[in-house]
Amino acid sequence: MFNEVPLVNIDTKDLNIKIPALTSDDINKYSNYLTLRIEKNGQILQDWTALVNETLALCGTTDKTEAIATKKQLESEKIAIAGDATLTQEDKASLS
Repeated sequence: MFNEVPLVNIDTKDLNIKIPALTSDDINKYSNYLTLRIEKNGQILQDWTALVNETLALCGTTDKTEAIATKKQLESEKIAIAGDATLTQEDKASLS
């Protein structure tokens, strides 16, 4: 009697799964997009820095060459701090 009734009924079925493939064109497009974004953000940073320097010079608090020197000093300190092995990843991310 038990031999006639299967306890577990297992059926198999083939499934076709479509996975999109990245082409070299897609990779090149994204790489070019990121390159342009870096250049554009760099230009925006330079524009804002120039604006801040001109504003500071206009207010009489500092001159343009002193502002540029201060900016370079702060950037070098930031790089030195970011390279410090005792900082956590969160601290390094906050400096970026």
